[in-house]
Amino acid sequence: MIEISDYQRKDMHETLAQILKRFNIDWNVMRAVMVTTGAVISGSVALAVLQAGEFVPQDLDIYVTSTNLAVLLIFLNEQGYSLQITTPKTTRNSYSRSTVTLTLKNDGGERIDLIATTDQHVIHAITQFHSTCVMNYIAYYGIICLYPEWTMRKVGLVTNEATDQQAIDKYRGRGFTMVYRSEDLPGYEPTHKCGRHQCCLKTRRELRDHVTLSIPLEDAELSVHTEEGIVGWVLQKDYDCELS
Repeated sequence: MIEISDYQRKDMHETLAQILKRFNIDWNVMRAVMVTTGAVISGSVALAVLQAGEFVPQDLDIYVTSTNLAVLLIFLNEQGYSLQITTPKTTRNSYSRSTVTLTLKNDGGERIDLIATTDQHVIHAITQFHSTCVMNYIAYYGIICLYPEWTMRKVGLVTNEATDQQAIDKYRGRGFTMVYRSEDLPGYEPTHKCGRHQCCLKTRRELRDHVTLSIPLEDAELSVHTEEGIVGWVLQKDYDCELS
């Protein structure tokens, strides 16, 4: 089980504060918006916070459900960001099934990608990312890593073999060992029970299970929306497990 020291947690908090300052985001207002919309910060920023000091993210990715997109647009406009004159695209990319991405920039050239998903919850979009090392996010209550046993040891499982090689190489360049088989994961057991072991791709996970790493942003205990507590997913339900 991955344990986070007080020093690491402080380092993560400071890294997040520095990133938000760079993007000129008022965190107190942002948290209020995240509470009401369920929006989260994901992508490279979340990983940069978890692995403080390892690399500097180039942009900020904010995920929100399509029904709450307008609220985030208004907030970001108030923070000095304007929508770029591009045609919004509905894509099926290496990060999620179906999303609409809007790009915003401020006068300083900082870029924010606002990603609206048609999934019922933004967590569902995150569990469809191309590999486990990017299945992390920052919610209003804390920093969340869905696969800490691998991610914090700099191992990523590629869950979508059709992913552009450039995306995989990006994380190799950040020191990650990227693997394509569950057999190559830390902690894999050849005699595991299919659908139960943490390295089995058919195992159902839930957001508040014992595997997920949750690092509070405050000293108080996590305050998670009830609906988040029952969010579940399976990495690859059609995976051909030899032990099934």
